[in-house]
Amino acid sequence: NGGQLNVGIGGDAQIGHGWDGTTGVGRTFIYDGLLTVNNWTTGSVHPNTPSFIDISRGTLSIQGYRISPGWNDGAAVDRMAEQGRITGFREAKFDKKINIDNPGTDRQNDVINNVVIKWNGSRTLVTAIHPQQPVPYYNDIVVAGEIEFAWNNWDPNMPGDPISVDIWLGTEPNKLSPHYAKVVSAMDVTGQARSSKVIKLTAPGKYFWQVDTTNGPGSFHEGDLFWFEVVSYRAPELKGADSVITTLDLLPAAISGTVDTFGTPLTGVDFALLADDIHFPAGAHVELTNTTTSLQNPTATLTADKPGIYKVKLTITDGTTTIEKLIEVHIYADACQAKKDSPSGWAANYYDRDGDCDVDVADFAVFAREWLNDTTMKAQETRPRDVVYIPQSAFDNRIEAESVNPDAVSNAPVTDENGVRIVYEGGASGGGKALGWTGNGTWAEYPITVPAAGVYDVVYSICTPQTTTVLNFGDGTTVNLYGSVGPLPSFGGWGNYGISMQKGALSFPAAGTYRVRITWTNEANLDWFTLLKQ
Repeated sequence: NGGQLNVGIGGDAQIGHGWDGTTGVGRTFIYDGLLTVNNWTTGSVHPNTPSFIDISRGTLSIQGYRISPGWNDGAAVDRMAEQGRITGFREAKFDKKINIDNPGTDRQNDVINNVVIKWNGSRTLVTAIHPQQPVPYYNDIVVAGEIEFAWNNWDPNMPGDPISVDIWLGTEPNKLSPHYAKVVSAMDVTGQARSSKVIKLTAPGKYFWQVDTTNGPGSFHEGDLFWFEVVSYRAPELKGADSVITTLDLLPAAISGTVDTFGTPLTGVDFALLADDIHFPAGAHVELTNTTTSLQNPTATLTADKPGIYKVKLTITDGTTTIEKLIEVHIYADACQAKKDSPSGWAANYYDRDGDCDVDVADFAVFAREWLNDTTMKAQETRPRDVVYIPQSAFDNRIEAESVNPDAVSNAPVTDENGVRIVYEGGASGGGKALGWTGNGTWAEYPITVPAAGVYDVVYSICTPQTTTVLNFGDGTTVNLYGSVGPLPSFGGWGNYGISMQKGALSFPAAGTYRVRITWTNEANLDWFTLLKQ
């Protein structure tokens, strides 16, 4: 009901699970705030029980892409919404459901059973839309004056029945209070799916409102309660991307912003190049051109003759409030590196052996060179070489190190500024990401499920220039309670990832889900790891 709750789900643990077969029920209500879930399975909201997740004003945030068809249909959020296992405003008095199918191959930005599903580049976000789609909505801020109220209407109780509404409005949500009154009575909305009414409010403060409906003889529906804030002045809002990534051959770079004003028009818009910034490339010739100081959508273009980081300051003012926004333009000479550094992420192609973002004859040359340098068949009798078989299940069930909860590391949270952070490297699998910037004493915690008591082999993918690094697996109290892996091999230094297996590395006393803390001795980037029962 506000705030934030982080839930780590693993193995057989679900948010709403039928613990007792089909009789168990798990129901989660998000009235407000943020619920983050880091592992999501088919049973996260159990399909064979009356279990559900209902979202009101809050948000459900799930790690990873959980939208069909790019995700297992049984666990896809949109499938769960279609089945009613995830809904918005389940307890709303207004009983319609909002469903909007936006064009596209997947369900991003679709509205299904009053919830809208979005992808922000790393997490699947599920938020609710009230089926009456009221305006003003919960906690909206509007400027005093002529305010338009809008809402969806009930269907007629019987075909042909007339529909009328009463609008209640005031500063106290109590119909018996003198501060809550019927400001519109018996407004005819017959045949209208959606209606609106302009009402003048001059006094600042918090207001409540509702729409009561009569949709046929003897058929009356009291409306849900909404609230909003009235202010005498509201500052403008400046939105837009904080950075632009491009290459020299794709210049000029487009820079833009979007301005929302609330009754007070802008009096000034300005773009300025910060040529004295310490990151400004020495000797570079750069220009801001095609500057359009539109009061709603200011735009400009930037051209330069050298790669580097160029900073542009966009300033808007309405005479009362001045807002500045710093926009960084990252210009690369190498289109491949630009893609690797893009916030949208970069997935390494296994066959791109030289990491230049192209699969071509140069990659075949890398394969050939490795083959020609393979000396494992020489001096077989005097220098035997062990061949380690790693089953496919080790790759299918791997735990990506970068999937760690941002708050479950030694210097939480995970950021790009200091301490443990996610690194983007072509040699890493699973999207070119790994957990890096580790050192002696660094730790990260993961929920790990083991099917039975006993000894486990560990398969892992790492890169390190050292041969003395050890990964200790413990419970946060005893650093190597479950065992350790290492010393880790080196596959040639930073950026050179390799896969290895250590047999009999770990031991667990019973089946179940453990919160395992991995503690580093010395440095190594951890890409992924898997446990295999002996």
